[in-house]
Amino acid sequence: MLLCLKQSHSSLASYKSPRDSSRGKDHDHYEIQRCVDSGIADVFGKGLVEIVYWQLETEAKFWEEDIINRPKEFAAGLVQILGKGYSKPIEEAIRNRIVAHFDLEPKRCSNMESAIIVALKILQIEKSEAQTRSRAIDVIITLPSLLESFY
Repeated sequence: MLLCLKQSHSSLASYKSPRDSSRGKDHDHYEIQRCVDSGIADVFGKGLVEIVYWQLETEAKFWEEDIINRPKEFAAGLVQILGKGYSKPIEEAIRNRIVAHFDLEPKRCSNMESAIIVALKILQIEKSEAQTRSRAIDVIITLPSLLESFY
């Protein structure tokens, strides 16, 4: 399978990673995506990360930007392009990266899919809390001028 990935490298020359254009658009997913990239690199090395994504797109019709919202299909795509022998170590490496990065309890994230889901929930909660803090700060800043207008 690794040989197949290396042979695909010539077709990769025209491949443009979705990260080149979409990374800035959804910063919430960036941390999880970095863990996914690192997990793949842990198993195959940094040089083959883009080839794995290219294989997912061309063989499994699964795009990199779908990983966060469709982790089950991502796992199935990995099995399709790599077989169970290579997909399981990648899934485990991605899970381990997410567990470490988000300081999760390993027992609560038994697989890659559950780790992605939990990490996404954490990011959504953090974003909501940040928005609430921002609104509270806006109220505190405008409160003196509102009070002055009543006097």
